[in-house]
Amino acid sequence: MFRHEIYWKSDCEVSMLDIKATLPRVDVVQGGLLTNLIVNCLANFMLGLFFPICILMNRFKGDVPCIPGTITRAQRVLVPSHALNV
Repeated sequence: MFRHEIYWKSDCEVSMLDIKATLPRVDVVQGGLLTNLIVNCLANFMLGLFFPICILMNRFKGDVPCIPGTITRAQRVLVPSHALNV
C-alpha cells in the first residue's frame, strides 16, 4: 500500500497507522473527482457537438427550432454579421 523506500523518521509524530486511517476518506474524494471528470467530459463532448451543429444548421438549412425568433435574428445571434452575405 505504501512505498517502503521512503524514509520514515522514528521520532515523527504521525504514525503510518494514522496515515492508513485516512485512506477511506482519500478514496471517497478520488471517487468524487473521477465522477466529476466523467460528467465534465461527457457534457463537453455533447455541447461541443450541439452548438456547432446548431450553427451549421442555421447557416445552411435555415431556422433552427431550438432557437426562438426569426431566421435573421437567429443568424445575427449565432453567426457574425461579416460572415453573412445578407
